[in-house]
Amino acid sequence: MPDRYRVGEHIDSGFHVKQILHGGMGTVYVCARQDGYMIVIKSLDKNAQWRSGARERFDDEAAHLCLLPPHPCVVQILGYTPRASPPELALEFVPGGDLRDFLRVDRADQARKLTILTQVASGLAFLHDNNVIHGDLKPENVLLDANLNAKLSDFGLARSVGPSQQSSPVALGGTLPYMAPETVAGTMPDERSDSFALGVLSFELLAGLRPSEVANTRSEDLASAVRPHVGPEIAAALASLLAASPDLRESAARVASLLAVHVRTHYEAKKPTFGELSARAASLSRMGRHEESLELHEKALKISGGNGIVYDEGGAISDVLRINYSTALRRAGRFEEAERYAIEALENCPNDLRAHSVLIGLYSETGRLDLLDHYLDRAHEIDPKDRGVQIMQMQRAAHLGDKVRVERLARGLRKSATSAKEVNGLAASLVKELNAPELGLEIFIAATRKYPEDARIWANLGITQEIMGNPAHESYIRAVEVAPHDSYVRFLLARSKLLLGDNAGALTDAKVCEMLSPETAYSKMIVGLARFAFAPDAIKRSAGFDKMVELIRSPSHLEFHW
Repeated sequence: MPDRYRVGEHIDSGFHVKQILHGGMGTVYVCARQDGYMIVIKSLDKNAQWRSGARERFDDEAAHLCLLPPHPCVVQILGYTPRASPPELALEFVPGGDLRDFLRVDRADQARKLTILTQVASGLAFLHDNNVIHGDLKPENVLLDANLNAKLSDFGLARSVGPSQQSSPVALGGTLPYMAPETVAGTMPDERSDSFALGVLSFELLAGLRPSEVANTRSEDLASAVRPHVGPEIAAALASLLAASPDLRESAARVASLLAVHVRTHYEAKKPTFGELSARAASLSRMGRHEESLELHEKALKISGGNGIVYDEGGAISDVLRINYSTALRRAGRFEEAERYAIEALENCPNDLRAHSVLIGLYSETGRLDLLDHYLDRAHEIDPKDRGVQIMQMQRAAHLGDKVRVERLARGLRKSATSAKEVNGLAASLVKELNAPELGLEIFIAATRKYPEDARIWANLGITQEIMGNPAHESYIRAVEVAPHDSYVRFLLARSKLLLGDNAGALTDAKVCEMLSPETAYSKMIVGLARFAFAPDAIKRSAGFDKMVELIRSPSHLEFHW
């Protein structure tokens, strides 16, 4: 491995952890530098690396990326530390979410979808030209940048092919709806297996079919579904990707070539559509770039002529354009304009829960409780089982002091939760916002059994235990074991050690916290206090020292880990 692939070089160059995401086998850290440049660091969790094949898949991903020359449609590697424990992989930051998110938000922009598909096929052809099989192509593994350009990612199941590899035993894997029939049957995957996954993704993207629907539809009908958008030659090529016989499938290179000609001929000279501008603006808004986001939203409204409504067989279902614009305006603090566009969206699509949610959040933030109750009741009438509606009802019941209803709604929400993130948010709200810490503690404890590898759950359990006057140190230890590179859980453990009198241990964890997130207030505070506790005669007390001690001692000042 070349010397330049070292994650520490990037962290030491002034990066700090801006966002932390947890996955099944590892943690992803989004790191930013003061000049705005961002990278991503993937870390294999300490416990996960001992699971069958986990470390090998992580090393394979790094090895394949390191050996590949740069390509605009493949995520670029920036560094790798194979001998670290746990190992880490530094990659370029791709801010626009994944293709699955795009499919949920923007369903009308056929030009952009064809461009994305061209880029996916081009990236796949590039891999095949370099004797690499991706092995797990699906929308979740296609990332989009701020301009909605596609990049292939997640090479944990990739493998090299060539004379020396053909007989090597490799653990098969992938995602079932995208796996070729021969791979499911146990045959070693090759380029043609990737082509099958490209076919499923193509019809999912262009025809709006679910993967299971693609598998159960005749090739003639699949071709007919996309022929109006791409013409008969490309439609036939895409349909061939799903052939049962691998020998009948077109190559990714051939598909990429056909699509590139079609896009150049039919779309590249055209101005961007309002759907493309709106999706790009929503991405910028999530990144906090409000002025740029609002400028693009205004262009999108102008191009659309004010019509950004999504339809299905039953008619209008959502004014996506106005909802996105209203959300961006609210994030930018322009509440009156946000209200106006949300109300217009609701007038166009009266049963749209997203529009109701925007208004409910807006009225909650501005204290207009009569309007909040009105739209909350209306949302409940539309869909009483919607999770978002139930959470808003629970918050309102807590505000009114109805503890019985809060508990009933909370238990129902816990039962219906499908992820650690949902459970974490529910329990944290009960403790911090809804004055129900006992119920929040109960949910956190249950969550540690269901999601034992989620550091946020363990960290928030510890905070809740402290708020209720119970010991919390073991919870913080567990959080750090699960996510050793999470700066906030390092802060919590250092703080706990400081309160228990373990000054040397506190200083060690405080320094790690500072290294991971040097610009955050909590890292600066814990390092200062730990240094003073470790060597009080060598450190001069600052004017705000006593205030820092007070903040550290009281768990009520701690923020929950999201």
